[in-house]
Amino acid sequence: FMQRWLYKKDIGVHKIILVGQDQTSQILASEFKRNAKLGYRIVYWAQSFDQALINKIRELTEEDRVDEIVQADPNFSREMTLNLIDLANEYHLDFKYTADLLGARRANFDIKTINGIPLVEIKKTPLDGWGKVAKRLFDIAGSILALLVFSPVFLILPLLIKLDSRGAVLYKTERVGAKGKKFNLYKFRSMIMGADKMKAQLMDNNERADGPLFKIKDDPRITKVGKFIRQMSLDEFPNFGNVLIGNMSLVGPRPHEPNEVASYKKHHKKLLNIKPGITGMAQVSGRSTLDFETEVKLDTLYIESWSLWLDVIILFKTPLIIFKLID
Repeated sequence: FMQRWLYKKDIGVHKIILVGQDQTSQILASEFKRNAKLGYRIVYWAQSFDQALINKIRELTEEDRVDEIVQADPNFSREMTLNLIDLANEYHLDFKYTADLLGARRANFDIKTINGIPLVEIKKTPLDGWGKVAKRLFDIAGSILALLVFSPVFLILPLLIKLDSRGAVLYKTERVGAKGKKFNLYKFRSMIMGADKMKAQLMDNNERADGPLFKIKDDPRITKVGKFIRQMSLDEFPNFGNVLIGNMSLVGPRPHEPNEVASYKKHHKKLLNIKPGITGMAQVSGRSTLDFETEVKLDTLYIESWSLWLDVIILFKTPLIIFKLID
């Protein structure tokens, strides 16, 4: 009853692009329109896969007017279907298709029947569905607990930062979160003022030349207190607030800067399917020594095999690694 009521209020409704022109497509379109309790609303109906559809997907995604693609035509070639799946991944959209196409790709799927037509949903991550709700509740409880337990850090650390160097206590920078949405990330400042301007001068020393990230050994921009802050990962503590308001998660991929994301290759974009985290699979797997591609593989593994228990394990291992109690 509650779900039907929410759908009537347009809450939780699947905003879809329907692709196809055969009888199956017609039946699904009719059923979606007739049966509101299914929770689907067609925002665009494409008769074929062409450049016009690609442009429309980009347009509707930028306007946040669509959240999934439904491929309903069994006459589509395997190549066209895989191209649609790639588009869905690129724009962080869910993807469903009719069961005739079941051999097209992976086995991580869910099936529901609409008016006798089996509709298959490819799941990018176990977080699709109720997993997302469970993780969000876990994040809220965990972030509140962390803010309470570590409240002394928020009192003492600002004093140490101020005594050590000129500048603000917090450093604000723009990062890219789930589905490419930008947000402000806050850290306790660990570098001197004007550190961003010095980055271009230090680019030749970048140890992460294999990818879009920037990292150098013995960074001259880091302050004395900053070295301690980074060694203990205390700079990340303000982002428990970002977890609480929903921009980040306790566990997830590292949040990257817009210019870094602009350099992503296609397979890197999967990292944007979920919220970035304060810690993650890469951080507990030797992140300081990992190349970018290995980091991406670890975070992709996390996305595809997520469970609440995995989050607990990563959170438990994080302080043990910070204090060098385990390798």
